Amino acid sequence: MNYSDIRKIVTHNNYINLGIIGHVGSVAKGAIVVKNFLNYCIAHHCQISVHFIGTSEKGIKITHPSVNYHGSYQQKELGKILENYNINVCFFPSIWPETFSYVVSELMQTEIPVVCFDLGAQAEKIKQYNKGVICEDTNPESILNAIIKAHRFNDP
Repeated sequence: MNYSDIRKIVTHNNYINLGIIGHVGSVAKGAIVVKNFLNYCIAHHCQISVHFIGTSEKGIKITHPSVNYHGSYQQKELGKILENYNINVCFFPSIWPETFSYVVSELMQTEIPVVCFDLGAQAEKIKQYNKGVICEDTNPESILNAIIKAHRFNDP
């Protein structure tokens, strides 16, 4: 990870401020899973704010006050962006087994809790991460429960 200068991020909020980082505009990268999850959260009035940092707008297309699209970013700016939006949990929704997963590696450097599915390199990394949670299936309720569990790592 010597290409990165990302450091630990400290957040200042008690509610879930979820970050979804990278490109989530395809089925393999989790677009349908994320759409279902967001619709579930909206229908159940979940107290969660979602921030897409990356190029996901065209793939997700959900408009709601709790859903925010921030567009593409430069890797070197990721830490500042996460701090600016007070992101305190990240969800890596890929349903494709990644071979390395730079995004997960970068997120782990921030020490922000991260949730992913039990697939590929992302799961291998998260299983070794003390603030990582593996979500066992793509059911929106399971995802929400995993995110809530991850958020508890922020408790003092």
